[in-house]
Amino acid sequence: MSFLPAVDRTLPSHVQSLIRTRQAFEANDRIAQENLKVSNYVDWESKSDRKMKVREAQRVVGEANSDTKAAKHIVFQERHQRLRELYDQEAAEYDRLLAERGLYIHKGQDDV
Repeated sequence: MSFLPAVDRTLPSHVQSLIRTRQAFEANDRIAQENLKVSNYVDWESKSDRKMKVREAQRVVGEANSDTKAAKHIVFQERHQRLRELYDQEAAEYDRLLAERGLYIHKGQDDV
């Protein structure tokens, strides 16, 4: 709503022109304010969208890291199991060779 009076034909022409110009400026100010509100909303929404994308990327990376950690743990367990089997096979082979020669390795309380 304009605070300016309506353009009256009894006013001098330069005053009428000033009033019309001022009304045009007020209309342009209203349009600019509306555009600014729209622009601020779009900026807010784009920032919000970027934040959601960043959070999603962090979640995906976190899942990938936990999957990698779990896979490393499984590989470690399998390697440990294979080494245990290899050591048991070697120990059985040494016991067999020693038994063939009539020898043995004394296993005390600490060795068991």
